[in-house]
Amino acid sequence: MSAPLPKSALDKRPPCVTQDSAALLAVVSQRSRYAGEVAGAVNADGGGEGAIWRVGLRLHTALRDACASGSETA
Repeated sequence: MSAPLPKSALDKRPPCVTQDSAALLAVVSQRSRYAGEVAGAVNADGGGEGAIWRVGLRLHTALRDACASGSETA
């Protein structure tokens, strides 16, 4: 395990790095959740590069349609 950074190095970093550990954990957790959902969709579509492209196209289309309709929940 590496040694902790000296206080002088931490003082130079923004508060979001040194104090917002709960926010960081929430973002990493949400990212992990969505990565798992996308991986599941790719596997459900048969896996492989073709499935990645098909899932990506479906997500892109859904996002584009939601933006065009002004929906914040679609």
